[in-house]
Amino acid sequence: MAKKFGLCKSMSDYDLRYDEDGLPIIEDCQKTNFAKYYTSVEAISLFRSLYTNKLDMQDNFVNYWANLTDGLKGNEYIVGYDPLNEPLPVGKNILSWIKTVLFDQFDNNELAPFLARIYETF
Repeated sequence: MAKKFGLCKSMSDYDLRYDEDGLPIIEDCQKTNFAKYYTSVEAISLFRSLYTNKLDMQDNFVNYWANLTDGLKGNEYIVGYDPLNEPLPVGKNILSWIKTVLFDQFDNNELAPFLARIYETF
């Protein structure tokens, strides 16, 4: 049903052209509202892997921020960090996603602990 409304499509369904580095060409990307890409199977899988630490994704993300902030410590021009702009709440299925979003379970159970791990590295 979601595909009927243009949601939950694979990125391959968007018929994007790619450059020599394998990156999608920006003009093709801009033909679709960016928010729809967030509903792609790939984006949902990526965020789920990040929150659950599948393939050590969360560990690597935290280590990245630890290294980045260590290198920028003391820089008078840095006033703050936003380690994860526009996080995507995800669920195991549409019902768990609705429950997560409606009852603020995402913020409390997934996002806050994840961000705490990052901030503890500063």
